Amino acid sequence: MTTGTSSKTELSLEQALSELEKLTGSEEHFDGLKSTCRSLASTWLLATFGALGFLLTENLRGSIPTEVIALALGVAGATGIFLLWILDLLVYHRLLDASFVEGLKLETAFPQAPQVRHRMVASQPGGQTPFYEVWFYIGGISAPVVFSGVLFVQWCWGHGPGAAAIAIAVLVAGLAGVIRFMRKMSPNPVVPQVLPASV
Repeated sequence: MTTGTSSKTELSLEQALSELEKLTGSEEHFDGLKSTCRSLASTWLLATFGALGFLLTENLRGSIPTEVIALALGVAGATGIFLLWILDLLVYHRLLDASFVEGLKLETAFPQAPQVRHRMVASQPGGQTPFYEVWFYIGGISAPVVFSGVLFVQWCWGHGPGAAAIAIAVLVAGLAGVIRFMRKMSPNPVVPQVLPASV
C-alpha cells in the first residue's frame, strides 16, 4: 500500500483511483472487525443480564448477599464491554483511520476523484463516527452497573442511610469518570476535524 501519496505530481489519476480502491479494501477489513466487537458487546450485555436474572429469580442462598453478587456481576459485565470498547475504538478504529486519512489526502489531491471520504467526514460531528459510536459502549457499560447498583444501594440502605449515600456517591463518581474518559479518548486526534472550505 502506498503511503504519503498526497502530492498530485507523484501519481496519475488512474494510479490514485487504484490506491483509493486498495485503501477502501483495508477500511472494509477493519470495519468488519469493529462490527464483530459490537456484536460481542451486545452478546456480553445479554449474558450479564441473563446472569443477573438467574441470580434474582433462583433465590440462591449463601454467605455473600445476593445484592453484592449482583453488583459484582454488573461490574464484571461492564468491564468486559469496556475492554471491547478499547479493542473497537482505540485499536481497530485507529487502524481504519490510518487508511481513511490517506484516502482523504488522495481525494484532496485529486478533486476529480469521488469525494466519498470528504462527504463522510462532513456527515459526522467533529468529522468522526466515534462521537456517536462511543454511546453504544457507554450504554452497554451503564446499564448493568445502574441495574445492579440500585439493588446494592437498597441493600446498603438496610445498614443505614449513610452507607447508602456512600454507595451512591462511589457508583455515580465511578461511572461518570469512566464515561468522561471514554468520551475523551474515543475521537482520533489524527483525523482532520474541519473540512476544506471547497468541500
